[in-house]
Amino acid sequence: MNRTHLIVAILAIALLLAGCGPWSRDTQCLSNVRDLTGCVTASEETNDWLKSHGYWDFPQVQPATSTTTGSNASQQQSAESAAPTPTAPALGANGLPRRESGQNNTIAFNPGEMVYGWRITFSDGRMCDGGQCFVTSAPLAGTVTSGVVNPWSSEIVGLTDSIFTRPATLTEAAATPNAVPYNIPPQPQVGHPSLYLETGVPDPYGQSIDAHTKHWVIELLPGTTAIIGGFTVDGVENGVYKAVAGPGVVDTVVTDGFVAVTTNEWANAEFCFRVNQAIQFNWPHQTLIPLPGWNACP
Repeated sequence: MNRTHLIVAILAIALLLAGCGPWSRDTQCLSNVRDLTGCVTASEETNDWLKSHGYWDFPQVQPATSTTTGSNASQQQSAESAAPTPTAPALGANGLPRRESGQNNTIAFNPGEMVYGWRITFSDGRMCDGGQCFVTSAPLAGTVTSGVVNPWSSEIVGLTDSIFTRPATLTEAAATPNAVPYNIPPQPQVGHPSLYLETGVPDPYGQSIDAHTKHWVIELLPGTTAIIGGFTVDGVENGVYKAVAGPGVVDTVVTDGFVAVTTNEWANAEFCFRVNQAIQFNWPHQTLIPLPGWNACP
């Protein structure tokens, strides 16, 4: 550096201390650190002035930027996509709220609802029992046992509306002894007896002793057999399943159970169906009383 350059440098420093010259805006920025844009401009002017006089270059000041890159961006995107969304209500195939009774429990349904289950009973006494019972739109209110009200479409694939029948009174049955028992179609398959009654459900054949116990007196026509089952049957506890052949009168007291009447040709298979059902669901079945000569249950 020659003598002239030294003198210029000293003058520049003096101007800086006096708050004048091309550095003055930088000095002002120091008193207001938020004016970063102004500071950048002043630095550029200072650098240009020095370069025009043959001095060094000041480094260019770049404004700070905030970006999200790499894994941080992916994490932010994942977090946004994972934000919880409202859960849609469980609707059945008909667009109404789905309700499930649970195994061996009973729930009510309203007219117009779709119903599927083991047993469906309408308020007028008509019923379907034994599984695969289904109605697209219930004409009346009623109850379903071990079933679903407004089921999903996947639960009713291939099902059509079941036939619902109302058990005839004993007087009607006795008046036509040669007709099909209880004036309903013959039993179409195992699990669909000609007459089925259950404790806790009102019927014209028995008298309720309490919510779980009923006293039934039923006339058995010629060619029919009664299958009786329950936790307690006629004082015997821990699960009883027995058969009684007609003709005659069944006089029985049952707690948490049922009585079914079927034609003789279906009686053996119906008895085994009820026993195997108890085994499958781990219901008590300590005492088994089939009719003499029946085949053993598989």
